[in-house]
Amino acid sequence: MNFEQYLQHHFGKVNLFDRSFVEKDFVIHVDLVKDLYQLKKNSDEINEEYFKQAYQKSNELFEDLFREEESLYFIVHVRSERGKYQKSATKVFRHLKRREDQYNIKFVEKMMDEEEQVSEYAVLLPNKNALDYKRLIKAICHQDFPPLQPRFR
Repeated sequence: MNFEQYLQHHFGKVNLFDRSFVEKDFVIHVDLVKDLYQLKKNSDEINEEYFKQAYQKSNELFEDLFREEESLYFIVHVRSERGKYQKSATKVFRHLKRREDQYNIKFVEKMMDEEEQVSEYAVLLPNKNALDYKRLIKAICHQDFPPLQPRFR
């Protein structure tokens, strides 16, 4: 089953190129950390306790959602301005543990408007352990905080 068939079968008519998923039926909003903020109060200093809890809750959620024997699609969307190629876009696939998965990545491009282009990369993985998901989750948590590592470029 290819990626489009998988989406159609499990989620009906869904468009992953939509700008926002907030209002979609299949979206659940989860507060990972309560009563803490990314920065310490009245400071620009990183609140390490916030990120520690965010990593823990994110990993628990991921592990609860995906069973050991279950295959999953790993999808990356890269937004770029027209004419500017994102050379580092596929570096996120370094988180794939199996070399053969890197050769099965499917690629789609879509122009959102005159200015913005979205490139979608998708690969079907045999299970969650084919992905270094703990490091990937950390990088996602760090996306707005350049001093924190690991991170995406």
